[in-house]
Amino acid sequence: MITDGLYHISLMGGQARAILIESTQLVARAKEIHHLSKIATAALGRTMTAAVMMGSMLKGDTESVTTQIKGGGPIGTVLAVAHGDCSVKGYVDVPDIDLPRTGKKLPVGAAVGTQGKLTVIKDMHMR
Repeated sequence: MITDGLYHISLMGGQARAILIESTQLVARAKEIHHLSKIATAALGRTMTAAVMMGSMLKGDTESVTTQIKGGGPIGTVLAVAHGDCSVKGYVDVPDIDLPRTGKKLPVGAAVGTQGKLTVIKDMHMR
């Protein structure tokens, strides 16, 4: 069984840094909860994993980062919110999206679209 994990790696005396994330179980659980198609699973899984990566760099566990993708495609909005403790939740407008494949890869880009915007919001809970 693959265990999810997040690893921060410092290289060259701290001059470079890398983050390694294994999120297979996270994505499988999101697929189960939201009854996602393969395309929606890929889109939401990537977004949630990116949000966890950014959330892991927050200073406090109560801080959060929201990642919202509105690409103009048929899947609608893809949203993920992660906290400093690496907890995450996500949502996709059209969880059962299905588009024909062109080759071996899932058409995630066609589902999300390319004419929209990516919004990232950092909430530091300063109030």
